[in-house]
Amino acid sequence: MSQFYMDVMPLLDYYGKDIEVWSADKAPKVQYVAGVKQPVELSDSDFEKRHEPVVPMNDQTSVIAQVLVGGIEAQGDLLWLSTEVYPINTLVKVPTQGGIFKVTDYSNWQDYSNLVVYVLKGDSQHGHGEPIARV
Repeated sequence: MSQFYMDVMPLLDYYGKDIEVWSADKAPKVQYVAGVKQPVELSDSDFEKRHEPVVPMNDQTSVIAQVLVGGIEAQGDLLWLSTEVYPINTLVKVPTQGGIFKVTDYSNWQDYSNLVVYVLKGDSQHGHGEPIARV
């Protein structure tokens, strides 16, 4: 651990909202039937409940995202601040934002903090309130 370390748990807890996370290494894979992509079915038993902040990307937060993910231009719909490490393509249900979003990029700051910053993007299957199948 470095000499500089910032515990962000109190901030994340204070500003957090309830979300559901399906880790990409546990999420169901895309299915094709007769060459047609079928909806991903998410089981209620496979997600992890978290209480962490998710904020919309706008002109101000996109600059923050660019800095946090290493200087590249981050393109996404939301920023998710977490204390856990998840792989790219993890799915996150954000009820306050009306949908399920996919992790497209992240920056792990755990050498200096217990913070991981994720860029979330909705797509044709997991965006802004579109229904998904439940099993």
